[in-house]
Amino acid sequence: MNISLYQYPLTVVLAVAFLLLTWLVFRFAGNKVVHVLGGWKAGAVCMAAMVPFVMVEGTWRTALHHSIPFIVIVMAFLLCLGLSVLTKLRGGLRHNPHARNFVITHLGVYLMIGSSFWGAPDVTEAGISVSAQKEYNIASCDGHAMILPFSLQLDQFTIDMYDDGISPRQYTSILTVRDTTPGTEPVKVTTSVNHPGRYKGYKMYQTSFDRAEEADSMITIVRDPWMPLVYVGMIMLLAGVLLIFSAHWKLNVLLPSILILTVVFTVASLARINFSILKPTLNSIWFVPHVMIYMVAYSAMAVSVVLAIADCLRRDKSAGTATKSGILSESLIRVSSALLLAGMLCGCFWAERAWGRYWGWDPKECWAAVTWLLTLIYIHLAPLKNRHGKMLLTLLLIAFLAIQITWYGVYYLPSSTGSIHSYASGQ
Repeated sequence: MNISLYQYPLTVVLAVAFLLLTWLVFRFAGNKVVHVLGGWKAGAVCMAAMVPFVMVEGTWRTALHHSIPFIVIVMAFLLCLGLSVLTKLRGGLRHNPHARNFVITHLGVYLMIGSSFWGAPDVTEAGISVSAQKEYNIASCDGHAMILPFSLQLDQFTIDMYDDGISPRQYTSILTVRDTTPGTEPVKVTTSVNHPGRYKGYKMYQTSFDRAEEADSMITIVRDPWMPLVYVGMIMLLAGVLLIFSAHWKLNVLLPSILILTVVFTVASLARINFSILKPTLNSIWFVPHVMIYMVAYSAMAVSVVLAIADCLRRDKSAGTATKSGILSESLIRVSSALLLAGMLCGCFWAERAWGRYWGWDPKECWAAVTWLLTLIYIHLAPLKNRHGKMLLTLLLIAFLAIQITWYGVYYLPSSTGSIHSYASGQ
């Protein structure tokens, strides 16, 4: 069936219809049904169902996110999120800071995932090679030729090389863009790595160049009309992360241990990168915050695991009574989960600036999502800690194992070939 059937305006109609369906369920299904579908248990089940799909995709690059079961799970998750937000709004937010934070974070997740989900068919991503000899308006999109509504001609292409004369530090194209509409004046657009050019809703990304013919420049053309909504969701999530962080972080709680681990993890992570010959994509303002936030998250998780093990041992000796180490562990896992999200969002902003897509189902991206989802499941199952403490500890250990795969294990997976996160060399 022609994919255009699922593009605008039908995507907008489907998104609005889904919102209406969510409201109808909230309004007429009854409090018990809404409580179940919009509760933490349903949320945990949906996230747990997502994990194996994302895990397999991150390991073998199997496009499971296009499968019907995964689509159904995402829709169920969106329904759960929508009902939970509506329930909190019905309860009022004015005198309830916890409810406000809940709505900000959950609505942010809803906007980010929902806009990506419903807007995916409307995203245009095509590659085109341009030179100074003639104008080009035919790009390659998923192996098919696509006629652009404008033509491109390369005016100037420059390469800033490192001292070795082989590795590019940066490359820049100055393009003449001529609209196919008669009477439209041509315009100049400049694009370089991490600095896309813009023209009438399209972004032009400098992705590479032909090494055999250095006059040829490789440009990726991207159009994503749903991007503003995705960004609104991401910004709301970052605001929620700050609120979570301020609520659970205490400067006098194990700070020295976390700082030491952060330094160790950072050094170990950056040791793979050759800073003397750095890839052009790494020359980004998002590089430092992306790495550092993740390293603090990993450190907080490591300390949380140690405390959780101590808590589990003490609970066995004290008939299930809550311990200080258990309280600190839960607080740190919430901080870690929030920071994992913040690090992932920084990576999304970076990827959008570099390649034109904030999420590309890259192996490292998938395993980062797996780790974050596992921490969220742990947090949602926290009410069961008194009865199922060992089960939750096992889940936390699995999340910590997923961090190891995300951090360095991903380079040994079958999917690692061609990963955009392979920074061992500057080539």
